[in-house]
Amino acid sequence: MSFTLYGDLGSGAFSAEAALAEAGAPYRFELVSLDKNEQKQPAFLAINPSGKMPALRLPEGEIITESAAILLTLADHFPQARLLPPQASNDRAKAYRWLAFMAGEIYPIVEIVDYPERFVAVEAEALRAKARERIRERILIIERMIEGTFLLAHGFSILANYTWQHSLDTVPPSSGTTGAGATGGAGPLPIPWYLPGSTQLDYGTSDFNRTQVFVVSYLWDIPSPHTTNKFVKGVLGNWELSGIVTKETGLAYTVFAGKDVSQTGLNVDRAQYIGGNPYGGNSCKSAPCVSWMNTAAFTQPAAGTVGNIGKGAFTGPGLFNWDMGLFKNILITERWRAQLRGEFFNTFNHANFTSPLSGGSNYPVLSQSSSTFGTITSANDPRIIQIALKVVF
Repeated sequence: MSFTLYGDLGSGAFSAEAALAEAGAPYRFELVSLDKNEQKQPAFLAINPSGKMPALRLPEGEIITESAAILLTLADHFPQARLLPPQASNDRAKAYRWLAFMAGEIYPIVEIVDYPERFVAVEAEALRAKARERIRERILIIERMIEGTFLLAHGFSILANYTWQHSLDTVPPSSGTTGAGATGGAGPLPIPWYLPGSTQLDYGTSDFNRTQVFVVSYLWDIPSPHTTNKFVKGVLGNWELSGIVTKETGLAYTVFAGKDVSQTGLNVDRAQYIGGNPYGGNSCKSAPCVSWMNTAAFTQPAAGTVGNIGKGAFTGPGLFNWDMGLFKNILITERWRAQLRGEFFNTFNHANFTSPLSGGSNYPVLSQSSSTFGTITSANDPRIIQIALKVVF
């Protein structure tokens, strides 16, 4: 047996459908078109005589209307989904409060904003403007009650995202796309367009490609000590710890000759790769990073040739960054609150030699004819610590 949700796309049925999906409940969505005024037709009025959506048919056949009632019903049917805080807890009472607030104080005003002509015969726009002002007032009430990042959140929350990709294109390296900003070449193809195989060296990994990206963000509402000592509770209570951890593989880059060896006048000849490990194996801790590449693996191409290195043949150094925040929430009055913020960027002072910005210079010198070929000359920002006091009223 499954649930049946009646609603329209982009309507108030969204919250009920999100709850069904979050709970993993079996359901089907029955489309009732607002554009066609189907909510006022006998078929739907038999389900909900008020002609309003959403409506939810339970597996037993009972019809539940009103969004707040639907959400509460689903929370009771699927307690393991934790759609609401635990029963009889203070957080559960807060959830009831804000459900009632949304249903009674905000949602009815939305109807006035969308359809003022339903309520007045004249001055509909004036009523719409007044309703919008009323909604802003109500939203400000919610904003003042938000503690940290969420309205109702305690304990620990974590989000993680992993992406694997490989983008290929025929755009000449560093010709306006996000990428390594190569020294020694950009723009036209190394082989003139009128010759056979003119694009053979320019089909390869895109400049912006990062094969693997892993990002984790977390928020921990550190539990307050269980004590009646107000001083201890005031000092050790109401702390938050948050952070974002990013791990990425490097961007692709191309090695250039740095000279017009082919005598084509294009000055975008590639270097000649002669074999061996192209990387120097230098585990650098700071810039400059000398010999990131193995210079002995490359040479100038023979006179009249354009080299043999394809677009994006090599990968630059990856990135590892951990930003952290430690916050102390201080309640002054019911209206006034303060937050002492300690923010740490690149917390562990990891040397990152790759820039996510277009044209970043934190790459090895890519011109084989340069005396600094294969050297990374700069790095991203070191550890930065920022202390601030935020006052909310």
